[in-house]
Amino acid sequence: SRLLSSISAELGRSPESFSELLLAFELRSGAKEIVLVGPETADAASLAPMLEPLRRNLVTARVLAMTFEGDRQRRTSELVSLAGRKPARRGRVTAYVCEARLCQLPTNDPGVFESQLGIVRWNPSQDPPTGPRERGGS
Repeated sequence: SRLLSSISAELGRSPESFSELLLAFELRSGAKEIVLVGPETADAASLAPMLEPLRRNLVTARVLAMTFEGDRQRRTSELVSLAGRKPARRGRVTAYVCEARLCQLPTNDPGVFESQLGIVRWNPSQDPPTGPRERGGS
């Protein structure tokens, strides 16, 4: 792009000064929109199992909203509209993973949540994983 061409000399001299620009490009190219909704009577500790995949793995291009049903969800949805009208299914913390406001099926299972994030597990004693997360080109 013209923007990168116009800053290429400075980028070569001081690449660390452009980290925020790179994050902006990454978000623009398809951020995961994640909403965690807990039952109204739950507390922050109840979110821990669903937060674990995010703590264990680098998921950079993401927007994360955490809330609880009821008044707290109403207030959160005033700031993050995607957080509104999403129930905590079966009375348990529920994850909604969306891209461009299109959501996958909600889940209460941290393992399913992790797979919805597109996290690929790899054992270093095996060949590297292949799949949709790899990008070609040189």
